[in-house]
This record gives sequence, structure tokens and C-alpha cells, in this order.
Amino acid sequence: MSVGAPSLGGALDVTDWTCNVSKDVLDVCAEVNNTKPITEDDPLLIVELNDEALNVRQQAVPAGVDVSKAAVAAIITEHMAEVQDVFGDPSRLLYRGTAQQYQAALNALCFTHWTRPAAAAGLPLGLPDIGKAWGAMSSTEVVALAAPFNA
Repeated sequence: MSVGAPSLGGALDVTDWTCNVSKDVLDVCAEVNNTKPITEDDPLLIVELNDEALNVRQQAVPAGVDVSKAAVAAIITEHMAEVQDVFGDPSRLLYRGTAQQYQAALNALCFTHWTRPAAAAGLPLGLPDIGKAWGAMSSTEVVALAAPFNA
């Protein structure tokens, strides 16, 4: 299934993009699933943020707007619980909650203008996307998410 939006290589193949999940992401899902099973009722949101892109984006938004990993985590944790890392600190990568909380977190990110691609957010063109996100409904049902960071 392709959409008409051109990309560097022509039309974007949405199916290929959505199903393009790296082994690293699948390994993370397997680890989290070993601790507590990932299910449709208890999904996992995985976020990978680019520090350099966050810094560039910070310069493009109005003064007083915090563009950081902590700010993204704060948006998500209004709805979902942050999974701790092996040291007991916030992971800034992994979030658990109900399906409703998962969708509420995605919606909140989508309606935060600086998390979206520059063109969609009305920011200067050419700014890099701040990250990537994946949703998991099980340790093997994992998809790349276009919104909020890439669409």
C-alpha cells in the first residue's frame, strides 16, 4: 500500500515502513515481555529520541518551551507508566499502560507541536525528526509508528 507523499526514494510504502522493525527493538520487546507479558490490554510504547535533533529543535521553538527527553517523557507519563532501566532509573525509552492510556499518550504527542515533523508543526523546514516510536501488542506484534515523530 503506497501513499502519494513523495519521499527521497519516491512514494512512501506505508506497509514496508510500518513493518520495518529492527532486531534491537524486537530484542527489547522480548526482554520486557519476560518481566511482564506485553498484551493488547497492556501494550508497550518504545521511544527512541535523537539528542542532536532535540537540541536543534530547541533552537527553533519559542523561548520557554522545553524540548528534551524529559519533556517527551512528561507528555507520555501523564498517561502511561515509564519502565525503569536496570539501575532503577527512568528509562526514557519504554512505557506501559492500558490500550486506552497508550492511545492517549500517542494523541498527546501528536498534539504537541514541537514533537511533530517540522513541516507539520509549522517550524522551519529541514529540521530533523526528533525520534522514532514503536508500538508492541505482544513480544512479536511490533510496528513502527509514523505519528507523532515522522508524520
